[in-house]
Amino acid sequence: MYGQQIQEWMATLECPPFKAPNKMKLIGTVNGVKVEMSYDSLRRIAKFDSQPSNQYIYPSLKDLYHEPKKHPQWQHMLDYLFIPGTTHEKLLRRNLRIEAKLMLVG
Repeated sequence: MYGQQIQEWMATLECPPFKAPNKMKLIGTVNGVKVEMSYDSLRRIAKFDSQPSNQYIYPSLKDLYHEPKKHPQWQHMLDYLFIPGTTHEKLLRRNLRIEAKLMLVG
């Protein structure tokens, strides 16, 4: 829904120096406006998460490859994160699409 804006924000990210992890901020620009993601803003957003962390499903690679019908949305996610044709064996960082690599920069 906001793919273009997220890409624009991630392409302009800055991380000013910080003294503690809870003081870290990521600052990017969207449509000419500086947008900040901080520990405090994440805490405000987190309350809208609909499930506690123990309710999320983290299938093993074996499940993903041998029983893909059990987790159809995961293959879609992998196709979105990795370069086409590279998710058949090991999931290697070098095979990530540029958008996913940008998320790991920090």
